[in-house]
Amino acid sequence: MLASAALMCAAGCERPLAGGEISHEIAKQFELSGRRSVDLAKAAPGPWEKVCIIGPYMDNTGVSATLGFEWDSRSKTSILTNDSISLLLFVRGNQVVEYVEHPRKHGDFSNLNTRCFAREKALFMQDQAPAAGWPGLIPKHDA
Repeated sequence: MLASAALMCAAGCERPLAGGEISHEIAKQFELSGRRSVDLAKAAPGPWEKVCIIGPYMDNTGVSATLGFEWDSRSKTSILTNDSISLLLFVRGNQVVEYVEHPRKHGDFSNLNTRCFAREKALFMQDQAPAAGWPGLIPKHDA
């Protein structure tokens, strides 16, 4: 029974992308745009409502405060010790439905640390000379 359900789903269900695949899609989109933009709604097609961005060295307390609910980033990610990534948390309701450790060299979200964006506003542009922070992605609606 389970095998036949899986077979039927394989034929007609949209499978959500896993974290590494989403990161690959973000990097691909960033490169194809000439390193100028990213649309997370297209790069991460799963059932999420908002994306929250966590920068390097953020602990569980900071992650949970950003999300508005508890989530154990320490056991699931390397964000506490890894400064070469940004953590993208794709959220639906009060649940992280997917998370991505995205390399900053393929689209740097780190200036957006602790900010969340609704799916329809998850469009980002590269800013080479921001007023504060490092060159990196900023929300298109702020540009």
